[in-house]
Amino acid sequence: MAILLKKVSPATRRPAQQQHVIELSRNHSLSRWIGGLCCGPTSVFCQKDYRLIQVDTCKYPNITSHLPLPRESAGGIMKTLPLLLLLFVCPLTLGSDLAFKGHGSDIPVLRVSVPHDAYPGYSITRLNYRGQAFSLLENEFSCLFAILSDGLLMPTGDISHLADSPPLTLVVKEDSVNGTKEQMVVVHVVDRNRLVRFTQDAYSGSVYENEPVGTVIEGLDRLFATSDPHHPMVYTFVSGNEGDAFSIVQPVTNLSTPILVRTNKILDREEQEVYDLVIRATDVEEANSADATLTITVDNLNDNAPVPDRTVYEFRIPEDLELYSIVGNVSAFDADGDKPVYHLVSRHPVFAIIPKTGQILLIATPELKTYKLSVRTQDTAKPPRVSAPFSVYVEVYSEELLPEEEADLSNEIVPVRQKRSVRPTKSYEYKETDGSKPGKVMFQLDKKHPQESYKMEGPVKWVEVDSSGDVKVKEPWDYEQLGKEKTIDFWVFVTGPNINDPERQRVIIHLKDVNDEPPYFINRPLPMQAVVQLNAPPGTPVFKLQARDPDTDHNIHYFLVRDRTGGRFEVDERSGEVRTLGSDPFMLDKEYVLYVKAEDHNGMTEDRQHQSTGEERLSIMGGKRPPQFYMQKYEATIPENQRKDSDIIEVKAKSFADREIRYTLRAQGKGAGTFNIGPTTGVVKLAKDLDYEDLRQPKSYSLIVTATEDSGGFSTSVELTIKVTDVNDNAPRFELPDYQAHNVDEDVAVGTSILQVSASERRTRTTNPRNSARTYTPRMWMKMRGLTLWLQLLWPIEERTGVIRLISGHIQLDKDKYELNVTARDDGACCKNGALTTHTSTALVVVFITDVNDNKPLFEECATYAPQVEEGAPSGTMVIKVKAVDNDKGHNGQVRYSIVQQPNQKGTKFIVDEITGDIRTNKVFDREGDDGRFVSVTVKATDRGNPPLEGVCSFKVEITDINDNPPLFDRQEYRENVKQDTPKGTNILRVSASDEDADNNGAIVYNLTAPYDPTDLDYFEINPDSGWISLKKALDRDQYHLRAIALDKGLPQHRATVEVIIDVVDRANNPPIWDQPVYGPIFIKENYMVGQVVASIKARSGIPDNPTVFYTLMKGSTEQTNKKDTFYLDQRNMNGDTWADIQVNYPLDYERIQQYNLTVRVENNGIQQLASEATVYIVLEDVNDEIPLFIEREQETVLEGMPPNTKVTQVQAVDKDGTYPNNKVYYAIESKDHGDKFFSIDRETGEIYTRVEFDREEKQAYAILVRAEDGAASDRPNMKPGEPNSVTTGFGRSAASGAMMDFVEALRLNPSLWFCLLGRCLQRTTQEGTCLDTRIKRCKIELEDLGTIGKLLVPETKIGAVIYPMMGPKDLSAHDPSRGLREYAIRFCPPF
Repeated sequence: MAILLKKVSPATRRPAQQQHVIELSRNHSLSRWIGGLCCGPTSVFCQKDYRLIQVDTCKYPNITSHLPLPRESAGGIMKTLPLLLLLFVCPLTLGSDLAFKGHGSDIPVLRVSVPHDAYPGYSITRLNYRGQAFSLLENEFSCLFAILSDGLLMPTGDISHLADSPPLTLVVKEDSVNGTKEQMVVVHVVDRNRLVRFTQDAYSGSVYENEPVGTVIEGLDRLFATSDPHHPMVYTFVSGNEGDAFSIVQPVTNLSTPILVRTNKILDREEQEVYDLVIRATDVEEANSADATLTITVDNLNDNAPVPDRTVYEFRIPEDLELYSIVGNVSAFDADGDKPVYHLVSRHPVFAIIPKTGQILLIATPELKTYKLSVRTQDTAKPPRVSAPFSVYVEVYSEELLPEEEADLSNEIVPVRQKRSVRPTKSYEYKETDGSKPGKVMFQLDKKHPQESYKMEGPVKWVEVDSSGDVKVKEPWDYEQLGKEKTIDFWVFVTGPNINDPERQRVIIHLKDVNDEPPYFINRPLPMQAVVQLNAPPGTPVFKLQARDPDTDHNIHYFLVRDRTGGRFEVDERSGEVRTLGSDPFMLDKEYVLYVKAEDHNGMTEDRQHQSTGEERLSIMGGKRPPQFYMQKYEATIPENQRKDSDIIEVKAKSFADREIRYTLRAQGKGAGTFNIGPTTGVVKLAKDLDYEDLRQPKSYSLIVTATEDSGGFSTSVELTIKVTDVNDNAPRFELPDYQAHNVDEDVAVGTSILQVSASERRTRTTNPRNSARTYTPRMWMKMRGLTLWLQLLWPIEERTGVIRLISGHIQLDKDKYELNVTARDDGACCKNGALTTHTSTALVVVFITDVNDNKPLFEECATYAPQVEEGAPSGTMVIKVKAVDNDKGHNGQVRYSIVQQPNQKGTKFIVDEITGDIRTNKVFDREGDDGRFVSVTVKATDRGNPPLEGVCSFKVEITDINDNPPLFDRQEYRENVKQDTPKGTNILRVSASDEDADNNGAIVYNLTAPYDPTDLDYFEINPDSGWISLKKALDRDQYHLRAIALDKGLPQHRATVEVIIDVVDRANNPPIWDQPVYGPIFIKENYMVGQVVASIKARSGIPDNPTVFYTLMKGSTEQTNKKDTFYLDQRNMNGDTWADIQVNYPLDYERIQQYNLTVRVENNGIQQLASEATVYIVLEDVNDEIPLFIEREQETVLEGMPPNTKVTQVQAVDKDGTYPNNKVYYAIESKDHGDKFFSIDRETGEIYTRVEFDREEKQAYAILVRAEDGAASDRPNMKPGEPNSVTTGFGRSAASGAMMDFVEALRLNPSLWFCLLGRCLQRTTQEGTCLDTRIKRCKIELEDLGTIGKLLVPETKIGAVIYPMMGPKDLSAHDPSRGLREYAIRFCPPF
């Protein structure tokens, strides 16, 4: 095949048959346009290096021969570009960017992008691995890349010079049992600043269900990616968009414009609540892309009514069933997630239903028959949806009439009570020295019968129990080795006569510490050295002694044992501070020697002496002294194949003049030049390769390290010995020359998996895997294929904490990289005779240390936040911008904001931009609705450390009023009968309207019109303030038709009208007469029981011979005027008079409504019925019925070494009672877990402070239980007299006390306890938390490992009683699903 290169005019540029016409631009290389050519061997011209290359275009651009051209000819060709390449004899086959055509199959093409500064070993992409072998076919770029056996493609050298060059083409060969195939990888090397990246890793948005197609998802204001602004960007969904539920509106430009996501169909929250999608942004010119997660939540609308679980319920009860027992339970499901409320369609004299639980109660003695009840259920959303009525049949039977064989107790409602099988817990108290002798009998367990025998439930380290009940010492007791409870806790089985199943008994031995451990010095380096200034005045500190004692009651004192200075120094007995004495100057270069020790004055030895350290020598030099190394001698051992330039050991010295230190290294004897040392770091590195078998190289190197202070300071030296170990020559091979682990915290725990390395053995024989770790910490095992790896750490690791530290102190941010040596070792099997020769290899692991996250975000201006939002403002209105400051660096100092859910708050009322801290509304607020005047908001700032630290800020947002509510009359029509001879000036009737707005927006003025007959207005007038309509002149018609108008004083002004009809009756008729026209104000407490009488009122008919009257409680237009039937009226006769009793119909709540204005109408039974009205004012009084609720629980951090009285955090609880002191909250720290020994709390503010100086090496975490209680005696049921409501919270623990203990909270207190579910709380009314009667029923429950709290409860009820061992019944409470369900593994007590 031939190549014809010539310049062609536009007129001649026509593709001909049997030819390929492809135009080459100057910026295209061979690897760009070689794809897509026709089949057959072809010679093409390579612009890059002026070569003719013979290729086979049917398969891939594999270079098979190079035909160099003269450079002059190549230059001439380059001048003629653009060119036409005419390929003869080859049929026309146009290719694509996606595949090569050839042999009847396609070669797939993968496009990837890589940053220009990618380091060798950077993971570009990983091909799909199915057991095949990968290899790269050679071409002009293959030398810059490598592919591993698992399909990982990576660069092997610097590729920064290829940035912005045309894409590179690599061909990957895949060999498998099914054959060989190729895959092309097109690599775009892109400047990192132009890489596509999203502004966030994850986004979240929301949309209401049932919205029309095309609705834009809200909350995605920052959803866009950045890259080269001149390149077009295409967004696509990678996964999660099943059913094509969403679509993306592509942006017009690539200039940080947020994209829009729209719905493609009508969404149903009950079908799918959350969509988790992955969105991809692609730069189409460079095949550069980035992914981000997108979570779309479908918000709920109340579009489903509750559905009962059954259409018909049937229950059977005996006729002698106790009153207020539970007959059965009905239930319903609401697909919207609302909690159904149950009601009887009509009131029943024998049965009642608890609205919140659906439990049917027996409230009167039943007859022997079957009752039919009709029940309906509705949800609590707005507007509420009501189900169709369903039937409940209750059959009442007599046990005496049942045949014996039909007396089936399977339908019995109450479980059978069993005999107790757990004996009371026994507690004992001893000193740790009481159990110092193994075999000693400490005590004997009590027996109920002489023949009872005992057996331990499981082995215990410290004690053993024989069959007679003797508890003996098994190992000497050691207080310091016990857990934090400092107890020996075990269970025993008890068997004997009359015991069918073994009984269990718990035994707890409380140990007291005995001071038996001596103190020890912790000063480093040793021996102790210091420097004193020559003219130091008396009392100058020169050194501080520090000692520790593991005993809890230690009392450490420091003493100067021997003084070789002539009385020039003293030691503070309590602080350990060494100070100068006397005014004489100190001599230059003179050494002053002291011998010191530390004593524990609470610990005594056998010879009645104080426990103490040994005598330690303290050397103090006058003026100056050389630096001191932290170790007196350094040693290291390395294998012969230690990598060149790798770190061997770090040698550090301390400067007493606080100067910079320079390190030098020299060899003693052989080995000069083998090692070098970092002049400022002190890190010793290998300078040249080692060979253990080379006799010219020593097996042990003796080196001298010298530390010299800058600016002519002193120097000192230390001996360093480096031993070289033999390694078999046939070493395993690591897949990479070095590994990198990023973002490793400096206090990472021992055993944490840092990085996985992989090595393979060149031999064909499989080796046994054996993994070990030889370091200063517990062994760390890492599974590698057929090989053993151990990690040799080249710096100290604290055995107690696992924190990697420098010898000179904590790791600093300017020293954030360390290098480790990883050694791979096979099993040593090498030879046919069975000899073992271990093979090893090393690789370098670079560990990058990150900052410790020890500062939490703080809202410095939280106390000044007092924002306002106008009611009715649209959702998304800006409220305030909050700011939290985190003093950490990097990710640890980056703050993300979120809103904390308020206690008992439904939904999220505010949203916050997690980056900027802008708080916006998430709803339209209604000041007159549930929102009220003030809305509490708590915003949380979380840094990006691991684990993250949090700070919170709570403040109130004032909802300012707008005139958005019109006046509402309390009736739809007023009609009144008036006697014809009523005198002028008489008040006929009063119209009343109310406006829920505040101030002038809610002030009402009345007016009167006569739209049907204007002359009607001549007879009546209205008081504009009170609404009383009075008579202006004598009546002379049968009827008057007026219209009353109510106007508020707001802007814009709202109005309401109501029809007023006045019928004139005969003079002989008399209206009813009230005993008094106005009743009240009547003061009642908010915990008034439902059904209790509030007031009894009475009116006379006004007709002497007909005393009959009829009362009606008028239903107003607001809750204060009985819109929701909060009260009802019961009419009764007594002594010939008819009374009206006003009773409570629904529970009252002072925190919601404080007063009611009721209107009662009475009518007589005359020929022409006349009526009169009376007003009843009811005022509620607050009671202490609300429990304080904590707003936020945090896990806080305090730095070790901080002085006492350091502030740690501030807790906050809210009590929703309406008046002081019911809503006043006080704080205290519980003594449980001894938190009060280490922390104190401000009783008024909740601020928590430290009591002691903490040492992280002694203990890393403390549990604090904080109790919040209100300021008055509780008015909740079942509380002890005078006891306030309280709640306790802690780190991982929570408990509550009030009228009732929540079952969920009881489980969270101690999930390991054994609980018995023994009773139910029976409620007669709908008031939550009111228990009228508790029946302890027979119980047979053995449940284990149940999934959720809902399953732990008896299916027929959601109210349960918790009983602890050896304790009586606790308070009861309804389970509140809004608090969430968590999984627990709880074992209930066995039958008893």
